[in-house]
Amino acid sequence: MPYLGKSPQHGNYSKLDDFSGDFDGSDATHAIASNGTAITPVRPEALIISINGVIQEPVTDYTVSGTNITFTTAPTAGDNFFGVAMGEQLQIGTPSDGTITSAKLSSAVLTGHTDIGGAIADADLFLVDDGAGGTLRKTAASRLKTYAGTTIANNTDNYVTTATGTGLNGEANLTFDGNALVVKGTSPSVTIGDAGTEDTKLVFDGNAQDYYIGLDDTDDDFKIGLGSAVGTTAHMVFDETGAITTPLNPAFKATGSSVSNVTGDGTVYQIIFNTEIFDANGDHSNGVFTAPVAGNYFFHTTVFCMQVDTTHTTAQLSFVTSDGSGDDVRPVYINIGAVETSDSYFMCAGAANIYLTASQTCVVQLGVYSGSKIIDLDGGYNMSFGGFLVG
Repeated sequence: MPYLGKSPQHGNYSKLDDFSGDFDGSDATHAIASNGTAITPVRPEALIISINGVIQEPVTDYTVSGTNITFTTAPTAGDNFFGVAMGEQLQIGTPSDGTITSAKLSSAVLTGHTDIGGAIADADLFLVDDGAGGTLRKTAASRLKTYAGTTIANNTDNYVTTATGTGLNGEANLTFDGNALVVKGTSPSVTIGDAGTEDTKLVFDGNAQDYYIGLDDTDDDFKIGLGSAVGTTAHMVFDETGAITTPLNPAFKATGSSVSNVTGDGTVYQIIFNTEIFDANGDHSNGVFTAPVAGNYFFHTTVFCMQVDTTHTTAQLSFVTSDGSGDDVRPVYINIGAVETSDSYFMCAGAANIYLTASQTCVVQLGVYSGSKIIDLDGGYNMSFGGFLVG
């Protein structure tokens, strides 16, 4: 009666060739064959091995590797042997074209290999899809280097143009010349931003400090300043009216309070200007201006003197700096002795362009000579001191 149901699989039973002639008590590994043909058992359990009539236990008494058997204890010379192979490693032949899927591949196909261990060479090969039907092709690294080196991007929106081909709107060429980015063409242009409600900027990333150039979308002002966020610590502002301001450029103006009996006998009085009208960078305090950076500064001052007596002959108004050179700037020298009467007054004003080094100071001093110390100074806008950085 034929077998009902699925037929059981049958092993490839083979009697092993006798290799007991090689037993010497020290050699534990022997080649296995049947009728002179090497056999590759699928596992130790696929063999029945007898030494001197004792069946050996697989794995414990022996193991297999490829076409070799290795005994845990090497058989001695004269030992008897027989063996039977109950199955060999399955030979599946060559798979049909296109039948092996990614699910059948082990991840070790990539991860199991040794790293290249160095820079990629031009001759190294890559697999790529040719994009015309899923065909895998090989390409050399030299081709990838050429492609990457000549094309930055060439998308349908033309946000970035090619480095050697036709550029934005068919007009511009975008190239890298050393460290410089060069845009060429009949009417080349580069647009930053997309008209959305966001700041657009260029940031210069420094070692200790960043600087930005960008559009502050909230104020609709173009700004240059310190840091990487647009609007913070703006040094220069271009607004939509066309005005250019430098909000942190050194500039100030201050007035003083009325004081009495400060000079007249040749005493030189340093005037205190204690009410600030403005001080853009915080460089002025009570009549003392401290230069934040080296440069040429323009200063101006006005002083209103009262209680001038007929004995007073001259007055001198000076800008005095802290450089220690004694080369103070004396913008006004007045001869008052011939025209003034008792209880008279006069106003003097002066201006000067002075070079200051960083941290150097400038103050205003007044001296009235040849009389007694009775000269009063009228405060408010009659007495002022101001200045700004020219460059």
